[in-house]
Amino acid sequence: MKGYLHKNKEAYDKSVEFTKKHLKKYRKDYETTTKRIFKYLGKKENILELGPAHGYVTKLLSKKGHSVTALEFSKLRAKEAKKVSPKAKIINAEFLSHDFKNKKYPLVVAFAFIHLFPPRELSKVMKKIRSLLNKDGLLFINTTTHKKPKEGFLKRGDGHIRYRRQFTKKELSNLLLKKGFVVLETFRSKGAPGGIELINFICKKQS
Repeated sequence: MKGYLHKNKEAYDKSVEFTKKHLKKYRKDYETTTKRIFKYLGKKENILELGPAHGYVTKLLSKKGHSVTALEFSKLRAKEAKKVSPKAKIINAEFLSHDFKNKKYPLVVAFAFIHLFPPRELSKVMKKIRSLLNKDGLLFINTTTHKKPKEGFLKRGDGHIRYRRQFTKKELSNLLLKKGFVVLETFRSKGAPGGIELINFICKKQS
């Protein structure tokens, strides 16, 4: 879909204050979800986070000696994430164009990230995520859950327009399986504007 990156960057540059207010309401939900991720981790792991937004999850992931690299394509959001999580390495870059220089991770975390890509780019995103994981590496991924799929330039809770894809649980489950992941755990949580539930997947890379 033409121009989606520019439109998304513009919307997310404008959404920093809205995101900070949103965090106050759902802080405990982020903490509960992060604790479930920690169950699968060893000590002092190198974690890659995609789309850190307010940086609070980045801060939580940085605890217990873990080293976090977070990739954020909005310059203003990257600045905010660095302020909230000074221990993490925050990179202001776009995921598909960023060169990771053959770096591998035991865990990739993608809160509210996967729904920002049109189908063709989404396929590339999943392939790249898989290539960044160690053998048997883990992927945490979530998005809002919907009864019917939908995509297009849709309005955010703050009124800004960006490209957004709405998944059903079954659709996203099938995508993960098709792209070489086995789902270890799924659970629902709060944390999305408008009271829409999030569907969370903890997955393992298939050999």
